[in-house]
Amino acid sequence: MEALPSDKERLKILVQRCKLSSGSAVQIQAALDEANKKHQNEIEKYQEKLKVLSWELNMLKESIEDAKPCPVNTVEATNFSSSDSLVQSNIYHLYRGVLQNKDVVRKNLSNNIFCNEESKYCALKKLKSSFRLVPRLNGDNSDCILKPTAVSGYGTENLAVYTEYMEHGDLISRMEDKTLPPLNNYTKLEIALRVIKAIVDIHAMNLLHRDINPSHVLLDKKDFAKLSGLSNVRELAEMMTSNVGLKRYAAPETFEDDANVSKYTEKADIYSFGLLLVFLFTGNAPFSDVVDKQKNPINDLNLMGRIMSKEVDTSKHPATPFTELDTLICNCTIMDSEHRPSATEVMNQIKKLVFERLPAPLTNFPVINAIVTVVNAREIHNGDTFGHQDVRCNLQINSARKQTRFHQNGGVNPVWNQLFEFNDVHLMNDVINFNLRKSGLIWTGDLGCTLLKLQNTIETQSHSLQVNYQGREKGTLTVNVQLIGDVRGWLQHYIVNIGTYFAKLGSKQTNQSLELAPKLERAQEIFARMS
Repeated sequence: MEALPSDKERLKILVQRCKLSSGSAVQIQAALDEANKKHQNEIEKYQEKLKVLSWELNMLKESIEDAKPCPVNTVEATNFSSSDSLVQSNIYHLYRGVLQNKDVVRKNLSNNIFCNEESKYCALKKLKSSFRLVPRLNGDNSDCILKPTAVSGYGTENLAVYTEYMEHGDLISRMEDKTLPPLNNYTKLEIALRVIKAIVDIHAMNLLHRDINPSHVLLDKKDFAKLSGLSNVRELAEMMTSNVGLKRYAAPETFEDDANVSKYTEKADIYSFGLLLVFLFTGNAPFSDVVDKQKNPINDLNLMGRIMSKEVDTSKHPATPFTELDTLICNCTIMDSEHRPSATEVMNQIKKLVFERLPAPLTNFPVINAIVTVVNAREIHNGDTFGHQDVRCNLQINSARKQTRFHQNGGVNPVWNQLFEFNDVHLMNDVINFNLRKSGLIWTGDLGCTLLKLQNTIETQSHSLQVNYQGREKGTLTVNVQLIGDVRGWLQHYIVNIGTYFAKLGSKQTNQSLELAPKLERAQEIFARMS
């Protein structure tokens, strides 16, 4: 690029021209305009080159990702037999059919896709995102997430993603379906509980969903709920893409657009979940009472503007059947994201509402604390092209988060031997999530994850856990867990309480009873061996 004259040189030229033209102001302005135009043309030319290079870099990164093993089961597209077209847009097409003797939904790019290559690339990338994160979503509540079970056409433009078929459709369709009995309040609480459990698992892996709304809550024939919409799930970063997801349900902080990025955290999902509760328990879209001067409902774009200008109080909503739920919704949807509760706190409050409506009261359990020692990792993924990576381990039980120090130059075999204490744990419900992270100049990010159910630590203290990195096993993590407190007494309380619940429930089945049955059996087995 030819160097442009400096301002001083340009002024000197103009002065000379001014003298030659008897100080003509018109000529001076014309010369300035010409120089500015040339300068602007050069900037635009190089911005266009930068855009092309950025596009090529993204394509190269995508090619590298496609070269990696597929994290879910791969099948031949010909194995799928379609029976019904469910939804078709200009971008995606959804079919219902059978794959490997199971009812599934197939999602692929529409044959009638009307968009440029960049839009097509973005649509394909989002489709890939829906299954690339699946290996990380393996927590204790993973059955509450609708995860892809298979893909075909992996690494090609003919990519198709297959998920379980949910008979009752999304939450909107279910609540509008007059051929089915309406959802009662207890079932609605169980739906809310399963959705927030899914969010807890997502947040435990340092991920954000970013598109929680009724169309992404799907129900099977028993009205068991699963959270879908994984294509917008991303890892939490200092700067996140703004304006993601359905606008009416999106948190205000995600609207703030500075070069198409915003600063927001997992609390954005909590806001969206609060508005989901509004729809679930009132049957109306959130802010449906906000109208224009003609008393007509306003569209989502105008609603965003009113929220950002604070004309709308985001924490005020119509009453639900439960006062405690009204308070929870208010806390979830306040403007200040830092003061919203965590996903685990929300889950515990909804659990309390569910259990208050069960026939078995839960008595106070003996307090059990868990002492977790993160010892070392072996043969984990090497994410550093140059030098040796610095590695730390993040660990979490519910909302309690801890982290080891970075092992400088730990490479693929970092050592920590650090001890952490978690207070008042639940032996049959709680899970320890471990996430290995790298920090460095070249690349910062995930090196793999694993988990350990606390019920598996009752009889065994030392554990060598298989680390999962991008859908494949890569290395091990060694930890020791010591339980402090009356473990046998805790198990006895648990067995008596849950047994009483089943006795009073009789032959009736609920989401909660199906979840508790295997845990009760496991607790009885352990208690028998300790007696």
